[in-house]
Amino acid sequence: MKNIGLTLALVFFFFVGTSQTIRVKITQPSQNTIQLMDHFGERTRLIDSATLNSQGEYEFKISKLWKPGLYTLKLGKDLKAQFYGGEEAELDVIISGKENIRLKTALIAPIDSLEVLESQENLVYYQYIKRDKFISNQLGVLNELPNYFPEKDPFFLPVQKRYIALQKEYRAEVDALLLKHSSTLASRFIKTLRYPFMPFNLPVQDRLGYMKAHWFDEVNFADTTLIQTNLLTKKAWGYIQLYRDQSLNKAQQEPLFAAAADTVIAKCLMNETMAIFMRNQLVKLFEMLGMENAVNHLAERYASIGSCTDHEGDALKKRLEGSKKLAVGNVAPEIIGTTVEGKFFDASSIKAEKTLLVFWA
Repeated sequence: MKNIGLTLALVFFFFVGTSQTIRVKITQPSQNTIQLMDHFGERTRLIDSATLNSQGEYEFKISKLWKPGLYTLKLGKDLKAQFYGGEEAELDVIISGKENIRLKTALIAPIDSLEVLESQENLVYYQYIKRDKFISNQLGVLNELPNYFPEKDPFFLPVQKRYIALQKEYRAEVDALLLKHSSTLASRFIKTLRYPFMPFNLPVQDRLGYMKAHWFDEVNFADTTLIQTNLLTKKAWGYIQLYRDQSLNKAQQEPLFAAAADTVIAKCLMNETMAIFMRNQLVKLFEMLGMENAVNHLAERYASIGSCTDHEGDALKKRLEGSKKLAVGNVAPEIIGTTVEGKFFDASSIKAEKTLLVFWA
């Protein structure tokens, strides 16, 4: 009987006592409850909330149903945001399902003030985030100096040497960090975040082309874990933004954006799941921008890249068919209905040169 009792206790401990938690301490919190959001590309969803406890912490129980990925904590508004109607403070957190997470931060500058007290994943991730911000600012300043100090100026050469040395040192530093923690989600997410370094004194007219050529150098498009983050979609949108031309109107801009989207999806085609995910994310992006032609372009090229269970692809095909039928210059489909007075009408019987039909629900 004692053995049975011991076995039951061990089973109970395995399923209940070993669950991981997220504990967050906020200096001068502004509200009793904070929220945890998950990501599926640019879609965010509330999955849990936590209330301030007697230890002054917010505690979440990590569910076994939560997929490994990047999540976002909604921490509340600081006094300035409350007064001026600003955004809530947010903090991204990597959940692997294999470790406890304990964080301490403040509503003002939550990343700068962040202390990772427990969680190797988040320690590595924020070590990179903070360092990258600092180094990127330094490199940005140094890269602007050639605009004010020409090559013949005695100040030019030491600036160039420092810029190149700083790039080399920092790349080696990040490479060592990734190698040391190669098995972590953080290392995979950091690779997605990394942007190409601009060569020193690269002519302005060549900078855009360089960024386009090297934008995705570090990204692993076969890593489906990136779907549970917003990192890949942000990287893709940043790439598409490189093709923005302020001198063009929306109709002229659409083909450039669509061509950029082709490049992004082409990199995903080795993995059907990633290709479908990226197609759907870009369709939603172009829908938000009101770029119907770009949506139709994606529908024509990529509606059939999925298997027979690709419902979004089927919807795209139907949408494309409808768009072609309603294209400017085509004969309008047969429209039969009732007027506001309750009278029957057939649009084809209207003989006016131009007809405006208004639908509402």
